[in-house]
Amino acid sequence: MGRRRWLFKLNRKHLLYILPLLWLLAAVSAFIYAPDIDRFVREEGQEEAPDDYPSSMVDPLIDEDGGFTGSEVIVVYDEPGGFTAEQLEQIEDRLVELETSPGNLPLHDTLIPFDGEDEEDRLYADDEGVLLAVLQLDMPASDYELIRDELEEKVSVTGVNHYETGEPVINEDVIVTTEEGLETSTYITVALVFLVLLTVFRSFLAPFVPLIILASVYLFSIAVVSSLIGAFNFPVSNFTQIFVLAVVFGVGTDYCLLILKRFQEELKSGDSSYDAMLRTMKGSRATVFYSAFTGFIGFAAIGLAEFDLYQSASAVAISLVVMVGAIWLMMPAVLSLTGKHLFWPSKVEKQETDNAFWGKLGLFALNKTGFSLLVIIVLLLPLLLVYDDDRSFDSVDEIQGDYDSVTGYERINEVFGEGEIFASTLIIEAPNPSWDEPERIAHLEFLTKNLERIEGVDTVRGLHRPQGELEDEFTVPYTADSLAGGLDEAEEGLLEIADGLDEAVTEIEASEEEIDEAEQGLTELIQGTDEAIAGASDIEEGISETEAGLREIQTEVGAASEEISNYEEDVRAAENEVNEELENARQAQREAEAAVTEIEKQIDSFLADIDEAFADLSERTEDLERQIEELPVSAAEIEEATGIAVKDELPDIPEPDIDPAAEVEAAAAEALPEDPLPDVALPDPSPYFNTVYAELDQAAAQAGALETGIGEAADALGEIEAGAAELQTGLSEIRSGLVEFEAGLEEVRSAAAELTDGLTEAKEGVEETAEGLTDIEDVLTEIASQQEHPLEGFFIPEQALEEEGFAEAFNTYATPESKQFTFIDVLLDADPYSREAMGILDEVEEVTLFSFRETPMEDSAMAIDGVTSVNRDLRDVSNQDFMTTAAVMLTGIFLALTVLLRSLVMPVYVLISLVATYFGAAAVTEIIFTDIMGYPGIMWPVPFFGFVLLMALGVDYSIFLLGRFSELYDPKDPDSARATIHLAMKRIGGTVLSAALILGGTFASMLPSGVLSLMQISTLTITGLFFYTVVLLPLFVPACMKMFGRYNWWPFHQRNSR
Repeated sequence: MGRRRWLFKLNRKHLLYILPLLWLLAAVSAFIYAPDIDRFVREEGQEEAPDDYPSSMVDPLIDEDGGFTGSEVIVVYDEPGGFTAEQLEQIEDRLVELETSPGNLPLHDTLIPFDGEDEEDRLYADDEGVLLAVLQLDMPASDYELIRDELEEKVSVTGVNHYETGEPVINEDVIVTTEEGLETSTYITVALVFLVLLTVFRSFLAPFVPLIILASVYLFSIAVVSSLIGAFNFPVSNFTQIFVLAVVFGVGTDYCLLILKRFQEELKSGDSSYDAMLRTMKGSRATVFYSAFTGFIGFAAIGLAEFDLYQSASAVAISLVVMVGAIWLMMPAVLSLTGKHLFWPSKVEKQETDNAFWGKLGLFALNKTGFSLLVIIVLLLPLLLVYDDDRSFDSVDEIQGDYDSVTGYERINEVFGEGEIFASTLIIEAPNPSWDEPERIAHLEFLTKNLERIEGVDTVRGLHRPQGELEDEFTVPYTADSLAGGLDEAEEGLLEIADGLDEAVTEIEASEEEIDEAEQGLTELIQGTDEAIAGASDIEEGISETEAGLREIQTEVGAASEEISNYEEDVRAAENEVNEELENARQAQREAEAAVTEIEKQIDSFLADIDEAFADLSERTEDLERQIEELPVSAAEIEEATGIAVKDELPDIPEPDIDPAAEVEAAAAEALPEDPLPDVALPDPSPYFNTVYAELDQAAAQAGALETGIGEAADALGEIEAGAAELQTGLSEIRSGLVEFEAGLEEVRSAAAELTDGLTEAKEGVEETAEGLTDIEDVLTEIASQQEHPLEGFFIPEQALEEEGFAEAFNTYATPESKQFTFIDVLLDADPYSREAMGILDEVEEVTLFSFRETPMEDSAMAIDGVTSVNRDLRDVSNQDFMTTAAVMLTGIFLALTVLLRSLVMPVYVLISLVATYFGAAAVTEIIFTDIMGYPGIMWPVPFFGFVLLMALGVDYSIFLLGRFSELYDPKDPDSARATIHLAMKRIGGTVLSAALILGGTFASMLPSGVLSLMQISTLTITGLFFYTVVLLPLFVPACMKMFGRYNWWPFHQRNSR
């Protein structure tokens, strides 16, 4: 039985010594194989407001329509003496080369002063020798570290100073500064903890125990936090590691100091180191546990904050859990193994356990309670009265030293003004579908006018104001002036139209007379046409009769020709008879004479017939020509109407070359002697008869030709008769057309009358319109003269949207795909990082909502981009988180103290002392950094973290004191409370002051970090620890305990001390 117990004890002791080795191995392995927390800090540790805040809504909104959501880096070329032409050319070549050949850089777009006059005005200050180039990069700000060296190489110009600045550059430099500060703080913390512990314990060995334990805690805590970030997106920031470092080495050293001091006391009893260790761990258990628990509550409460930056401090809660576990794993083995040797070379018996300073403070508080409270009031009240809670959001101040990002930012502020480059940008959604409509842009102008009235707003730029000034052509006075000019021309035109109408009326009235004359002429023409038709009919009848006469003449000429032939036969017969009679001439002279006489008569008769036929033909021909000449229309008009040339159609009747009668008579006279029957012998008549035959043949030929000519004339007259018939038909058609034309003229007369009336009315209307336009022109001229009128108006013509200038404006001030979102740059007179700028931005938001009230944009999505908007959201979320976290934290600490102290009274004045400590320390910190060092205020995260640290860490010292008081107090002797609290103060005072010194020293190691926030948090924490451990805790808490007496444990009963 005894052997089993011994084996059991042996196994417990062995396990006691094995666990520390396993722990150290686990801590080192976890740290080695854990993800790189520095990478997480860059990627996910940026300061961003929650998703429902205006600045966080920017990227999701514009990303919907293909807008740029990357990062902007500003390259500042600085040549104080001014750039030479060669340097400008080199810079331009460098930037153009960057645009065309960006290499591995995720270059989205550039804005350089060489792009145009507007860009030159905005980005180039010739007198100051500063030139800016804005580079848009398709990457998160955290990736700037990866491209920094390549970008530096591509933008550098030999012989020209340049700096890179902008949000990603500043953030990266803050991270670099923090990392460097963390490294510095680590060395200082370790050295400081070692020196303080060396001073406290006067031992070279004792300081190494806490340092080894806490180093393993830090490594394991960082490994756990890094793994949680990678696996569960645990919040992280650039404060995470340094807070874990400070709390682990600060609070952990306090816990180790508490245990070591208690172990010193237990060793004085003379028991074994193992037994002293057991009593030490048992006696310290409650104090360490409740101290760690209250700290855990405080830092875990940060997890309820909305802001990732604040939530990142909840990693400290994890480190507290790891710390308690590590202390309980390692400290027992160390204490048990080393015993008194731990404190070598000092002697445990000679160590003083009571602290005289706290003892005196306790006596003063207990004996002079009123004065104690008065001292506290005198000390804190002035601080509270001067405390303004001024906060700064200028992240540039976070960086100490000659960083290019700070130098570049300061040069931009000096040369271009505080708000020129870091403007705030309103992002406004258009009513469906886009901003590409004039009436919607008019709402933007209304908003712009209202924004310009806000005090502190310098310039507003947007779609319709790309350079910040309203284009004259978009103002109503300009439009009115243009319209007035146009109306003046229109008025002149209308007056000309009126004159033209008047002339038209006059001409139409004159044309009515001409229409009357034309109508009368048409009537006469119709009558003439009727006569022409009748004449044509007469011509047709006359031609028909003439043709008939010619046919008769032709017949008669034919008969005459036959008669000539017959005469020839008769002459031949007569010749025969003459020949016969000549033989008997003498015998038949009287008969011959009679025959000759008969022949002469017959010839005379024949000649008379021929003359009569030719006379009749000539008379008929003359009658036909006279009838043609007497036609009511000329032969030319007939030819024009019918296409028949009348004269050409009349044949030329050939006239015989000889006069047949005369020829016959001459022949007869020649053939017949004057005395046909002379007394002499009759000659031979044959020659004479041959001559007659020849003449008769010739007369017969002429008669045949005459007959043929008369036939042709008759045929021509037949054609003329047909033409006359066609002429009659054509004239009838002409008459019908003339009748229709006459009817048309009547309609024209009526239409002309109506047109005259209409034109007269139109003239009157035009004159009235001209008068109205004159009135409108006067009004428009008056409007155009009111250029400075506050309500001058705004108007964008539809065609203006199609111009090149507006296309460029849409490229700059609208999302690219459907122009669903527009950007309005608001340039402020104030520093964009200042509280004043945030106040202006509050007004900008209110004015925007007011301007869009009861408009199509009333329910449109809206966000605000820019450093001022981000900082304003950080202010709002930090204020909200501060109140929420403070309430949760104080409630948790109150409950923990209530359980620990079994009282509702003591937790109240403990919390009062802690809160008073915070405000006093915050006031001192504000005085140092704002009034003395000249900063615009305390950095915005400082109050939150300062409050959390002082509440979570300061309450430990209250627990140290009240825990020892509860341990020493004997409830059977209520009057011993005063003496017990005084004794507790003496016993625990050294531990508390040493712990405060160590914790303060740990935070003091942040001062050389160069990060302003850490420096201020360090100052606030150190000041708070001083106030609490020197003033509030040793004066206020004992005084309250004395005042409340037995009610300190209300409403619970007093518990036994052991």
